[in-house]
Amino acid sequence: MLRSVIFTVSSDKPDDLSMQFVTVDAAGLTTRSSWSGPQNGKMLPVQGMPGGMFGIDRKGQEQLILSDGTSVDGVLSVSKDKGTLLLRETLTTREGSSYRQVLMFYPED
Repeated sequence: MLRSVIFTVSSDKPDDLSMQFVTVDAAGLTTRSSWSGPQNGKMLPVQGMPGGMFGIDRKGQEQLILSDGTSVDGVLSVSKDKGTLLLRETLTTREGSSYRQVLMFYPED
């Protein structure tokens, strides 16, 4: 479970999406990671997340694979006013347990 996520997009073009993440987990561990690549669904390594792979397509369909075999499948959408980013995702462990969550990202004031 995540306690918090700071998500920053530094480039949002079909051939160049660049994102940075600062996450804090339930135990208070802070992790910094980043990903850059085209929005074509191809899985590419996540920097700062050893063994992590991520891919996203132009429709916002995304997948994250963690080094322990956990997969996160999600869909990104932007609110009509373009002020909020929603990520609806399903996390599945390598043992097959799963849960769904919705993450809401909004601009910092």
